[in-house]
Amino acid sequence: SMPEPTTGGGGIPMEGDDNGRIPPDLPEFLAIVKEGDTDRVADIAAAGGDIKEALSNGMNGLHIACMAGLMQMADLLIRRGIDPNCEMDHG
Repeated sequence: SMPEPTTGGGGIPMEGDDNGRIPPDLPEFLAIVKEGDTDRVADIAAAGGDIKEALSNGMNGLHIACMAGLMQMADLLIRRGIDPNCEMDHG
């Protein structure tokens, strides 16, 4: 059974929607996010890497972190400059 929707520290809605599935075959950075590897994400951000990388539907690392329940990762991405209010494209 699915847990009740909750909001993380940034007020990010956690409930899934039509885009509520993390696709397979993610680009490397987004795969690292999905793995929950905050150390590597922090290293990439510190090295000037593109932490705002997103899929064609607008799904970015923050969306993936939230869908995976990785609140530490979500917090790290927000602190590194991802807009917590960016919307995925529902097209």
